[in-house]
Amino acid sequence: MKIIALLLAICAIARADVGWNMPNKALNIRGGAVEIGPLNGAMAMKLAKTATIAYAAGSGSKYIAGQTGGTNAQLADFVTTDMFALNALCTAFAAGMFKLAGTGFDPLKTLAASQLLALFLKMDSDGISTDTVMANKVQTVITVLTAVLAFAP
Repeated sequence: MKIIALLLAICAIARADVGWNMPNKALNIRGGAVEIGPLNGAMAMKLAKTATIAYAAGSGSKYIAGQTGGTNAQLADFVTTDMFALNALCTAFAAGMFKLAGTGFDPLKTLAASQLLALFLKMDSDGISTDTVMANKVQTVITVLTAVLAFAP
């Protein structure tokens, strides 16, 4: 089981082509593209896709471990949390909307819109308050960063 999990993790890492572009300024706006440190729109999509691949690999590892009675790695438990599941759903939706039927939507904008919608739905069900935002800190930060990268002029 650990060998399968390791192979899936290696495939996920090999699939992710992350190139670091380190700008000199913390916030660099040029030509309509926003960059926050080394994070720009292309990097954000690559990270979202990498997290989706890690979620799929971790879910597969947990499923196989559950079926065979084995144990899975702690990394598989981490990458199958609710935050990774939400990211996987939003990323799959964004990639699907971009690839199907020529919608013309930028996948980063679709990802940001779906994450904003998920956060608003969570706030609607739990009540709009600072407690809801503080209970979902990671999701709030990721949603705000993605929205800034996608929708900033």
